[in-house]
Amino acid sequence: MEFEIQPKSVNELAEQLVATGVQTNKYAQVLLESNYYDPAVSGRFTVELVNLSDLGFDEPATLQHVYERAQATGYCLCPLELAPYARMQWLEQAQSKTSILSGTHSMPDSAVNVATPVLSEDNTFPKGFYLRVVDGVPWLRGYRCDDTYLFPLESCFMFVLPPEN
Repeated sequence: MEFEIQPKSVNELAEQLVATGVQTNKYAQVLLESNYYDPAVSGRFTVELVNLSDLGFDEPATLQHVYERAQATGYCLCPLELAPYARMQWLEQAQSKTSILSGTHSMPDSAVNVATPVLSEDNTFPKGFYLRVVDGVPWLRGYRCDDTYLFPLESCFMFVLPPEN
């Protein structure tokens, strides 16, 4: 898949998310309104979706271990700014099997974690975004986890493919 990021103010982006029918949660809003989000970022990114098994894991792994293995395999982390554009441009994502949106303390089914750098060591600050479609509604959701959380083997991550030289 390929996605394009265009420079837009956070307000313009919020309007575009609404116009596209994308819903957000409070953690997504925190990320979009944070100093970490740079509305001037632009570019075209080719991504690949992989699960932990694809990365060679045979048991659940922490976010740090997932990122280390993915980067050692040749994948790159996504810029934080990619997530809202991926959500708006990829509306045909598979429907989630459950309608539960939060409170499960586990990676929801059919969620695609957009693999971005960890922005803060503070566990109350969101670690990043994930994409999910629930009851026909596309969601851009922020999530939190600590350094000990183990992502299940079926967890799906979006990584950027390195540019071809």
